[in-house]
Amino acid sequence: MIKVELTIAELWIASIMGSVRRVSAIQRGAPDSRGYDGKDPWTVDVLGCAAEIAVAKKYNLYWNGRWGSDAGPYEVKAKREQGHRLIIPLKDHKEYPGDDKVCVSVMSRNPVLKPPFLWLVGWVRAGEVKESWIYDGDQGRPAYFVPNEELHNMETLPR
Repeated sequence: MIKVELTIAELWIASIMGSVRRVSAIQRGAPDSRGYDGKDPWTVDVLGCAAEIAVAKKYNLYWNGRWGSDAGPYEVKAKREQGHRLIIPLKDHKEYPGDDKVCVSVMSRNPVLKPPFLWLVGWVRAGEVKESWIYDGDQGRPAYFVPNEELHNMETLPR
C-alpha cells in the first residue's frame, strides 16, 4: 500500500466537489447507482473525490472533479475500511468499465491513520476479474468484489 497525504486545501476541494456531485444527483433525480444501498451518500461522494485526488496527486495527473474522469487513465474505487473489497460494478448488464480499464482501490481508514491520509491499496484490470473472480449477485447489486490480497501491488501500476 502507498500512503498519500492530502492537504487541507485538497480536503476542501474533495468536500466541495463531493457535495456538488450529490446535489447534482438530487437535482437530476438520479437514483443511487448500481445498487448502492443509499446509506450516507454525501460521505460516499466526498470520499470518492478524495480518493480520486489522492491517485491524481501520487501520479501527477490532472483532476477535474467531473464524473467519469476519475484520475487520468484510472478508474478509482474508494472504500472506508481495510476489509472492504474492491467493487467493480456491472452497468446495464455490460461490463463496466471496459475490460482494459485499470481500477485502483483506495482506502480512507485503517486502524492507525485516518484522513488526511489515504492508502492506495492495489489495482486490477477490469477484464481480469471476469477471468478469476465470480460475479457476486448476492450483495444487492450486480458487481465483482475483489479481495485486497488479490489486487496487484501499486508499485506495478501501468503508467
